[in-house]
Amino acid sequence: MSKTLSRLLFSLSLFAITSHLQAGILMQGGYSHEFNTTSGGTYKKSFTLKNTGSTPQEVKLYLEDYLFDTEKTQFSAMELQKNPRSNSQWIKFSPNHLVLPPGIERKIDYTMTVPNRSYTGTYWSALIIEPIPPTSPESASSPHNTKKVRMNIRQISRHAVQIVAQMGDSGSIDLRLSNPAMKRENGQRLFSLDSYNAGTRWIKPKVWLDLYNESGNFVGKFNGEGSRIYPNTAVTLPVDISGLKQGNYSGLFVVDGGAGSEILATDVNLTIK
Repeated sequence: MSKTLSRLLFSLSLFAITSHLQAGILMQGGYSHEFNTTSGGTYKKSFTLKNTGSTPQEVKLYLEDYLFDTEKTQFSAMELQKNPRSNSQWIKFSPNHLVLPPGIERKIDYTMTVPNRSYTGTYWSALIIEPIPPTSPESASSPHNTKKVRMNIRQISRHAVQIVAQMGDSGSIDLRLSNPAMKRENGQRLFSLDSYNAGTRWIKPKVWLDLYNESGNFVGKFNGEGSRIYPNTAVTLPVDISGLKQGNYSGLFVVDGGAGSEILATDVNLTIK
């Protein structure tokens, strides 16, 4: 696909305002496993869990579908197969429950088998690793492990291994930029746009902001934080502009997905007071 340049226009007056898992479980092997797949293909991979604590640790593993949403803390878990681009039914893994003695590690193997049907674009899900406290009714060692119904509240810390299947070079990327905003966060002044992928293929773009002052002089290139954007998901793309002085600026907010993908450039006008 040849690169194209799409331009939108936003004007914005901005004001400078002063405004390991629990219990020692270590996961080794990467939090994102990406496969270039074909229909009918089988793919295998593994990761390792290690108990770095001083007591035995019980762990359960299960699959979960999810979407990224800028309106809902950027991560929304959902019932399996509710996401039309889920690959969770393609994945088999073992074991799904184990107890790790102190200092012991265990390899978790999984296999992804793509059905022999026509698929286009990107499919994904997450394999969740969740420690089970010994006091939990789910624990095999818990004195409360009975058939009685009990109510309790507990905080859960989990690992999530994203398993991504990209069907060759198929699929399209259709990014939509919206919601220009500026905020203070961790001592930084951030300018951001929300990006929604209405296409069928994921993208991991580079993001930056080229700015010019009122005299037309180039002020600088401000690199942003690019996030993977799956089909039918939205993320916020922030750029640190803490170094800007008071004044009026214009420029381009650029989202570049790399070779073979679209470059999306948005005109931006900023006023820092």
